[in-house]
Amino acid sequence: MNITQFLLDTENALRDFTQYTLQATFGEEWVCHLGVTEDRVNQWKSRMEEERKRQNAGAVEDRLLYYADFYDLQKIIEKNWEQLFKDVFFDLKTLRLYFDNLRGQDAWELLLFQQNLVMGICGEIRSLIVKYRSKMEGHFPQIESAQDSLGSLLLPGPIVQFTLAKNVLRMVPVTLTEKVLRPGDEVEFIITASDAKRGEIEFALQKGCGMCEKWQKDNHFKWRIDDSDIGKKTDLTFYIRSMRKHHAMGDYDDFVNFSYHLIPKR
Repeated sequence: MNITQFLLDTENALRDFTQYTLQATFGEEWVCHLGVTEDRVNQWKSRMEEERKRQNAGAVEDRLLYYADFYDLQKIIEKNWEQLFKDVFFDLKTLRLYFDNLRGQDAWELLLFQQNLVMGICGEIRSLIVKYRSKMEGHFPQIESAQDSLGSLLLPGPIVQFTLAKNVLRMVPVTLTEKVLRPGDEVEFIITASDAKRGEIEFALQKGCGMCEKWQKDNHFKWRIDDSDIGKKTDLTFYIRSMRKHHAMGDYDDFVNFSYHLIPKR
């Protein structure tokens, strides 16, 4: 297990869940409900601008909370605890203890027992988020994030359906913006998923309208483009499933889709 990646996945899951929950509740005015100072928000915006200048033509993350520190996430959650996050994490004292153990950790300097503690805390935080989502939409494994090595990051976001009784939060897969690729290019993918019942998860890749490649336990994939892939549009669909008998969508539980333009070499 890559502890550094495990920490990053957990922090990003928190960033995404926190921002989307705020947006679903407060709409376009969600930034006014963060509970942090205006100067702090301006620092995040400055970091975003610096990243844009540094990347030039590269993909730049445009979600504001991805430029906030881990401590900022804790403060935002605490400020909105009663209204938004109490039903997710339940015990604020325990959550503070989790944050204290994760904040500022350098995976390379951790002893084995410390790595196990970090993994346990990360797993619990992500499990609580998945359990909350599962309470809204079922009891099946769900994809937390999907990213390619070109800088595309997909974190399924909520659609808010308003009913007379309450707001219902539903997570859905989203097709990414298309990128242009050529034969010889190689793209790697990481699909992060969790199961509220803590069961094993399998992953599979489907290219275009073809058959799914074999199911695997590894959540890493590598795709090397060749001449047979050339076309106006090629979709890569990643599926997940539990090892249980029943699934949310026939033979699988969740999916995400990447879409690319594939053209000949110059």
